[in-house]
Amino acid sequence: MMDLTTAGKPAAAAPRSNPGAHVLDLLRDGATGERTAVYLRHSIRASLAGVPVHQQLAAEITPEGALRAREFGGALRRLVPGRRLVLGQTIARRSRMTAECIGAGYAPGGQFRTIDYHRDIDDLILDVDAFLALRRAIGWEALLQRWLGRGVPPDVMRDPRAYADLHLAQLVAFDGIDDRDLFVVIGHDITLFALVSRLFDRTITTVDFLNGIVIDADGRHGEARFSDGERTLATTLKLA
Repeated sequence: MMDLTTAGKPAAAAPRSNPGAHVLDLLRDGATGERTAVYLRHSIRASLAGVPVHQQLAAEITPEGALRAREFGGALRRLVPGRRLVLGQTIARRSRMTAECIGAGYAPGGQFRTIDYHRDIDDLILDVDAFLALRRAIGWEALLQRWLGRGVPPDVMRDPRAYADLHLAQLVAFDGIDDRDLFVVIGHDITLFALVSRLFDRTITTVDFLNGIVIDADGRHGEARFSDGERTLATTLKLA
């Protein structure tokens, strides 16, 4: 169980187009010496418009996306020198490619670990046919709004709060993660939508590539933070 206390404040800087910059700023401004987990959207990919759902797991990041992910890894190394990087990845190809590129930028000699983060997280979409029919009927933006408002039947998509709690539980468990490790999970925008809604009681339906949530935890307490360049959100976590 986690008790959440939320606060929002204007971000210090204007929005930037540099992928990963907001997360790097949060890490730079965060606490030191604590366990740190980051849930990050994958790097730049081509549009999935027109790509059948059953083929989307194979979508790759672009050459620019690979470059940006390597640059992000290098920036992480300079920001937190001496910390071992542990990378989590979902089963999607773009997630795995992003993790590989971040790892290559962070530790050119290969001194990082990769774990299969998705193994303990249930699939989000339970009835693909019903999900696609609803998306065709009302559109993607309206579908996201309805889902985050808990208006999509739970036999079509998992409840967003329960889905977010599954991720939060795994992020803060730090199973096999040492105190000095930096745990970075590469995932997807829709998971971030659920996490932002659950943690900060805010609805977002877009998020930049390589942006995400930073969680610092020390013993029974922690803090989660998110920035989109216009606003920085922070939530205290009471960890059972």
